[in-house]
Amino acid sequence: MKMNVYLQIDELILDGFPTAYKDQIAPIVQRELTRVFAERGMPSAFSQNIDLGNLDSGSFNLPPNVSADAVGVHVARAIAKNIYGGHSR
Repeated sequence: MKMNVYLQIDELILDGFPTAYKDQIAPIVQRELTRVFAERGMPSAFSQNIDLGNLDSGSFNLPPNVSADAVGVHVARAIAKNIYGGHSR
């Protein structure tokens, strides 16, 4: 059964990135999280409309000149790992 997933990210805080880069990363994070939720199913905590408040993806090191797409996917998977309490795909 196909599931409809609606995800809204009100604010994404990324330290150490230029503002223009942050604007590119946010929709990539949203797209990747939507993909992960659709693929893995919604976490049980999401059984109803909820406000998660703050989710911390932790800190990480990336190589210089990494693309916005790669950063967005990395951030989304770190958030998903936090939500699912294990591995993200």
